[in-house]
Amino acid sequence: MLLKNILGIGFASLLIVGCGGHEEHLSSPIHSTPATIGLEMAPRQIQPGWKFKTDGPVYSSPVVADGIVFCGSNDGRLYALFAATGEKRWEFKTGGAVCSSPVVAEGTVYFGSLDGNIYQLDANSGEKYWWFRTNNEIATSPALRGGLLFFGANNGIIYGLDSLTGRIKWFLETGDGIWSSPLLTGNTLFFGCNNGYIYALEA
Repeated sequence: MLLKNILGIGFASLLIVGCGGHEEHLSSPIHSTPATIGLEMAPRQIQPGWKFKTDGPVYSSPVVADGIVFCGSNDGRLYALFAATGEKRWEFKTGGAVCSSPVVAEGTVYFGSLDGNIYQLDANSGEKYWWFRTNNEIATSPALRGGLLFFGANNGIIYGLDSLTGRIKWFLETGDGIWSSPLLTGNTLFFGCNNGYIYALEA
């Protein structure tokens, strides 16, 4: 009878622990979760594979295509670096900070600058094919689809350009600065504006 009572108490204890998911009395360096119980390990600091120094802060997000990293800097340049080594392949100098993240497609790279221009360059050499002037800062990252390039500028205008020639196809005036990068989903272009509105356009 005593053995039966002991077994019953033990079984009830197992049920309590199982429902709770973990044992509350465990403490560091042991930690427990509903799924695992193990030793807590200190985080380790890792080292970069490489780093490349520009002459200004970097707000542009890098884009990688065909083993090349494309990224802008507030020093006014767009850089093309070998992804494996960080060695510079080429750089292109603009007249203002490059906060815009580039778009790369079919051997060309598109990006904007605070000098008010949007540029198309040869992705292999950095040679300039064309540029389009807005006369106001461009901090947004362009979007590309079906031969059209979309971007906004701080003059409050969203543009649709012919991606091959840089000629303007259409535009929309919002009345306030555009710092929101456009997003394409299907045939719809979405972007935000400093006037507090979010827009949807048929692209």
